[in-house]
Amino acid sequence: MLLLLVGSLKRFLNIESRKLKRYLENFKYCLFKGIRQKSALVSLIFIIIIIVLLNINCNDKENISKKYESEQQPKSKQIQTSDTTAKKYSPRRYVAEIVTTYPHDERAFTQGFEIRKGILYETSGRTGLSSLRKIDLATMKIKKILPLSKEYFAEGMTILNGKIYILTYTSEICLIYDLETLESLGTLTYKGEGWGLTNDGVHLIMSNGTNNINFINPENFQIIRTISVYDENNHPVNNLNELEYIDSEIWANIWTQNKIAIIDPKTGLLKAWIDCSPLFKEVSKYSNIDVLNGIAYDKEKKRIYATGKLWPYIFEIKIREIN
Repeated sequence: MLLLLVGSLKRFLNIESRKLKRYLENFKYCLFKGIRQKSALVSLIFIIIIIVLLNINCNDKENISKKYESEQQPKSKQIQTSDTTAKKYSPRRYVAEIVTTYPHDERAFTQGFEIRKGILYETSGRTGLSSLRKIDLATMKIKKILPLSKEYFAEGMTILNGKIYILTYTSEICLIYDLETLESLGTLTYKGEGWGLTNDGVHLIMSNGTNNINFINPENFQIIRTISVYDENNHPVNNLNELEYIDSEIWANIWTQNKIAIIDPKTGLLKAWIDCSPLFKEVSKYSNIDVLNGIAYDKEKKRIYATGKLWPYIFEIKIREIN
């Protein structure tokens, strides 16, 4: 009877453990030699305990295996699901609409364009012809023109802490002037080309013709951090030119294109495109015009102005979202 029980247990559990086999053989030996039933029962109890422990161990391994599979498989599925169901990133789309049209000196090769206290400050480029201009915002009449050294090709300009900062194209020098008197306050140096310049109230924000925008210490022109701008197809948005900081966003002209990029200053995310072709249409009949360039924001009146190099007009604009 006991031998049949042992055989059945072994076949049922398919146990091949050497240790268990040893106990089974020992148990059979006890029965054949006439050892007392009590000893045989004790051996049988040991065998059953070992069978139970082995069975638990097998179950544990099976559970661990299932747990491993359950931990791995859902993650794989989750990534796959995310890839197939995630919405493709798309910047918002706007079109610029003309509110008012003002005259603009069509000799001005516009680079920097910024408003402070009712005065529009503008830098005009080209080597030997560069200048800084003060323009009455109400009438758009030029109040003063400050010629710059003929060796410089003036580029982007911004106003911070009572100082006017003017980039130069390839001279790697930033010119600094007093906002009120326009007296020179010296220079700072940097590496590479200078294109657009604005500020966030603390840092200078500079473009250099690539898709990178540098945040700069205004005291020594050291780069603090850099953001890179990519479009919805993960292509770099190169030729970032004149910049303007509007309501915690960077607005950037794109050289040779009739559109403005709206950029997140923290991440470089391209938040929106503004189609400015309606502005170019107004000046396209003039043969000597150059590209769209120049964004100015009147913080007090919440008005936005735009122009271009050698354009005869400055436009006050508003933007309308389109599909």
